[in-house]
Amino acid sequence: MRVHQHRIFRVLSALSIILVAVLLTSCTSKTASSITKHPSKIHVVTSLDFYGETSKAVLGNKGTVKSIINKTQHGSARV
Repeated sequence: MRVHQHRIFRVLSALSIILVAVLLTSCTSKTASSITKHPSKIHVVTSLDFYGETSKAVLGNKGTVKSIINKTQHGSARV
């Protein structure tokens, strides 16, 4: 009997996860065609300047990057 209850619990859990995923994806107001017609820039915020430089290299002209902690010329951190 205990194995049967465990199996029912697993099936109900899986169905609940699928239901939540379907509801979350169906709540969006943008369609695929509207996204491609009006692309917007990607905005990235990084903690350290090192990650900001890497992000800029990956993004190119497709987005903007802001680093919270920037390194000065002397090597000390500047916020």
